Amino acid sequence: MRFIAVINREAGGVRRTGVRRLEEMAEETLGHQLVGLESARGRVFPSAVTAALAQRPDGLIAIGGDGTARTVAGYAITAGVPVTFAPAGTMNLLPRRLWGEREIEEVLAAIAAGEFCLDALPVAMIEGEPFFVAAAFGLVPAFGRIREHHRLARSWRRRLGALLQGLALGRRVFRPNVMFRSESRRTMRTPALIVTVGDADQLYPWRGVDAGIGGFECVSLRLEGWMDVLQLAGKTLLRRDWRDDERIESFSARRIVVSGRGRRLWMMVDGEPLWRDPPVRLRFSSSPMQVMASTDSPLAKARHSVNESEGS
Repeated sequence: MRFIAVINREAGGVRRTGVRRLEEMAEETLGHQLVGLESARGRVFPSAVTAALAQRPDGLIAIGGDGTARTVAGYAITAGVPVTFAPAGTMNLLPRRLWGEREIEEVLAAIAAGEFCLDALPVAMIEGEPFFVAAAFGLVPAFGRIREHHRLARSWRRRLGALLQGLALGRRVFRPNVMFRSESRRTMRTPALIVTVGDADQLYPWRGVDAGIGGFECVSLRLEGWMDVLQLAGKTLLRRDWRDDERIESFSARRIVVSGRGRRLWMMVDGEPLWRDPPVRLRFSSSPMQVMASTDSPLAKARHSVNESEGS
């Protein structure tokens, strides 16, 4: 088979491992099956992806994290080329969904040996753009923007500036500036809303929860101060019964509309901070994305569970 690999130089794991080391790993592991290898960052990265897809390989291997996966997916769906994601980001939620706990070397070795299957990955859409893990509004993207500024800072002055920007937020982030509604909910306000593709516990990979297929779990948080943030952060990390907290409202939806009070609605989509003009609409696409995944992946297990429940 003919594979092309694209590396996102700005992904967290790529920066830690080194681009050259990852290029050597791909070349050594895939051998003659690797017919193209590109690495790029920033605005150049989408051009590298489209150039790779234009060569019509049998599969595209994207090396990066969840933000990388979202960028690549938008082009791969249109091109109809099977794609997979090797874990080189921060949380790697989507790569883990396709490959479990395998590291980059193991993912590349499995592809080289043909130890994978083609599967259909459900695609969620936000204003016509795909995402696969979660979209967050309000408090979370406020801190996500600061984290991104700190991560990309090239000097200690810029890193210090990002931290000071976070301290300057004060209590503004606890105002209920996010408005949302779904097919089962009237319009409500909250300081923080998280919409996950499937079970929200997938955000904590060590719990081994399958993401599920075909629905959103929406989590609205009622936060009044920093103490609430610290308490809920600890509770969601350590306990499975976090949904029982009175400051949390969890519900399922197939479609949801989110807006805010400003002209721009900031959000964190698959780990990437961005903004859109409100309101924004979240739904599921009728066309899944063709992916390369291990036969024992969490995606395959989730699909098997769904098929079993439908059969019974």
